[in-house]
Amino acid sequence: MRYTAKKITNIHKKNMLQHVLADYIGSMQKLCVVKKTQHGIYLAKSLSDDNLDSSKSVLLPNAYMNGNENIGDYIEVFIHTDSSDRILATTKKPLAMLNDIARLAIKDSNEDGLFLDIGLAKDIFMPTKSFHNYTNYTHVVVRITQDKMKRLIAKKDINPLLKPCRTQNLLHKNVKIWTISSSPIGILCVVLPYYYHGIIYHNTLSYPLSLYEEYEAKVVKVRNDGKLDLIITRDTKEVYNLIATLNESGKYFVVNDASAKLLSMSKKGVKKELTHLLKQKQIVFIHNKGYCIAESEMAKEFKR
Repeated sequence: MRYTAKKITNIHKKNMLQHVLADYIGSMQKLCVVKKTQHGIYLAKSLSDDNLDSSKSVLLPNAYMNGNENIGDYIEVFIHTDSSDRILATTKKPLAMLNDIARLAIKDSNEDGLFLDIGLAKDIFMPTKSFHNYTNYTHVVVRITQDKMKRLIAKKDINPLLKPCRTQNLLHKNVKIWTISSSPIGILCVVLPYYYHGIIYHNTLSYPLSLYEEYEAKVVKVRNDGKLDLIITRDTKEVYNLIATLNESGKYFVVNDASAKLLSMSKKGVKKELTHLLKQKQIVFIHNKGYCIAESEMAKEFKR
């Protein structure tokens, strides 16, 4: 019987879906060495003659072996598919696994979507017809899921993995966030490592935030719907350090377009941080000159 290319592909897909280890794709597993070959070693759930069947074992290529593996040994591996859609194992731990939310680097794109670096030889694909919307970004925040063939893919919609916060334990605590989208009222983000939904209101920002970037924020409210209201943690340290640097060269800090641009903040935002530093008595303001560190020689000379 002659098979057309389409029939062969369908047979390959059927075999892949029927593979015993197909359910492990996208996860770390401890598997047993059941056979050695010139291409690598085959791993299965356990050591038995039955597991020598190709539909019950997976190849760990030579490139990922240390050479000390023996029949019966258990090895922790990540199960994935190669560019030919064959199920393979690797000892490399990826940057993200199935059902993770991840911030991944954009490596390439075509008219069908983006190719993202997941830390393996094969990049993970994010289908999108709006690939041109990402030309100004180096990263994107995605969830790791599977297509109908159980191959790992990335999706922009992370909402299925976001959870409501049902505790007050994070209130007034600092958290790590990834920004994911902008709305008329604020910047939407995911709060790590909990996968909580957060928002930073535009009117609380001293400077614009970039999408798909990582920031540190403070939880100011846990809402009834489980979403978190956040504020970006102060940039007081950056302002203080700039004042100190200027003072060392005999210069005072003044608020103007140049200093705001240097700090990547608005002038209003800079003034907020200066007010905070003044209240903390870490800096002083000298009339007609500017700001200096409270314990600097410049401040001491003024007191004299």
